[in-house]
Amino acid sequence: MSLASPTVNYGSTDSPYGPCLLAVSEDRLVYLGFLLPGEQAVPVLTAAGLGPALTRDDKSTRCWAGRVFSGEAVPIAPRGTSFQLAVWDALKAIPRGQTRTYSEIAHAVDRPLATRAVGTAIGRNPLAWLIPCHRVIRRDGALGGFRWGLPLKRRLLREEGVPCPQ
Repeated sequence: MSLASPTVNYGSTDSPYGPCLLAVSEDRLVYLGFLLPGEQAVPVLTAAGLGPALTRDDKSTRCWAGRVFSGEAVPIAPRGTSFQLAVWDALKAIPRGQTRTYSEIAHAVDRPLATRAVGTAIGRNPLAWLIPCHRVIRRDGALGGFRWGLPLKRRLLREEGVPCPQ
């Protein structure tokens, strides 16, 4: 019996929101993120816990990106702790065009005092856009953080009809 990690096919391509990095394992999307200037795919994926069996496959991942950004439902398999998975499930429950606060997400996962831990879990979301971490804001109405920059968070929210502060 082999305990080897399954192969993760990855690639980068353009998206409506700039360069993106996708990774697929066992016919499920395990990573979708936006590449910041100077970022390299392998270190990003390794930091997301997706190594060591990484195989570059830009053609396949371009196909996945086309499916994702056309609105097609795709199978996903985020990898994380049970707490992270619970937080990410709570994010998926936020309707398009609405926001929630970090505190509201903490309550949604029955950990009302774990607002900071919720923020950390949100920051480790491996499936940007599909698990809509951009819909979480601070209690005071400020945008809070966003791993791929506040201009992109603002754009995503505005496209959903959410008014955003400059």
